[in-house]
Amino acid sequence: MAVSTNVACRLRLYSTSGARDSDAGRGPEEPLFSYQQNGCICDIVLNALTGNTWLLSPKPNGCDDAATPTGDIAFNLTNLSNTTQTVSVTLTYLPEET
Repeated sequence: MAVSTNVACRLRLYSTSGARDSDAGRGPEEPLFSYQQNGCICDIVLNALTGNTWLLSPKPNGCDDAATPTGDIAFNLTNLSNTTQTVSVTLTYLPEET
């Protein structure tokens, strides 16, 4: 429902670690096409223009789609702040029933 961070960053969430790995080289300006099965749940860039909190609307729908689900969501986090510091991310979400 919302993503907050302490510094500028790019956060991508994926349904599998394989989807994350195959998307590693895609830049933030390169779109994902709806006709491609890509496993990307959401791709968010938070910076001075957007602010450090993003309210997700519409809400992304995703899941752990691994062959043997563990309940973990694969992610890729890139520090865009041009500083060496820990990036802290808070995800606010509403789990669906299983």
